[in-house]
Amino acid sequence: MVSDLFAYYSGAKYILGSAGRLLPGTQRNFMYNLLAPLWPEHIHHTEKNLDILRYIGIENKAASPAIALPAAQTTQARAELEKNGYRSDKPLVGIHLGSGKLFGTWPIGRLAELTRLLKKKYGAQIALFWNSNEAEKAKQFLNYVQFDLLKIAPQKLTNIACFMQLCDAMVLNDTWAAHLCAAVGTPLVAIYGPTNPAELKPVGSQFLAIRGKREKADNITVGQVEEAVIALLNGKEYCRSSEPAECEFSQETEEDLSSLDELDISENVLEDFKPELLRLKWQVQTAEVRLR
Repeated sequence: MVSDLFAYYSGAKYILGSAGRLLPGTQRNFMYNLLAPLWPEHIHHTEKNLDILRYIGIENKAASPAIALPAAQTTQARAELEKNGYRSDKPLVGIHLGSGKLFGTWPIGRLAELTRLLKKKYGAQIALFWNSNEAEKAKQFLNYVQFDLLKIAPQKLTNIACFMQLCDAMVLNDTWAAHLCAAVGTPLVAIYGPTNPAELKPVGSQFLAIRGKREKADNITVGQVEEAVIALLNGKEYCRSSEPAECEFSQETEEDLSSLDELDISENVLEDFKPELLRLKWQVQTAEVRLR
């Protein structure tokens, strides 16, 4: 809806969108004047978005998103981890506390149980991530686990991405963080409840999704997530080079990446659009009355 609004008010002569994106109660999205046909066999949202490009002859073979991180920032992140006890000869598993939708968030107690198990049974190092509004949740989690771990406090998104890239695997709820983690190439296990991972999971075999029975994340067991994490770790070698690979992207790419830090990922991100959304809702309702 947000991207539709931006396109609608851009003043562009042509606005191309999917024929399958309909507002409730309508048969056509009035924000588009060109429609790309819907491919019913394409379920994932990434494929649906790429179908719009395919309609005008643009083919993108890489369906997975990718972010190139500045080598200097990755080196700095590694140095910070090493200063706090990180060792490259042991697996590093990231745990992100970010909450997802109702019934789409794994209980914090189970996350803590998984964390203790990964450390005790497999000798894994743990890096804990949390959002700026989750300080109390992080404190509660640390009280549960009762051992020292690497704490990645809320900070700029590019910095968080660098720490994620240094992890051998991550466990996350169904949130924006899972897609950022996938974009830097780190294997992950994402927890799903109401959301269908077949539609929204990051694209790639190294990005695993576990969906709870009856679409509830709290029906997922610690054993299920443990099995998935170990499957990812077994596909990696724990001994890493002390220096990250040099970034082959230009300075312009690195500067563009810095714009990530300005992104508003709060729940209030649509507040400024509320008047326009209400006006559009009124237009849709008016159109429905006319159609009747």
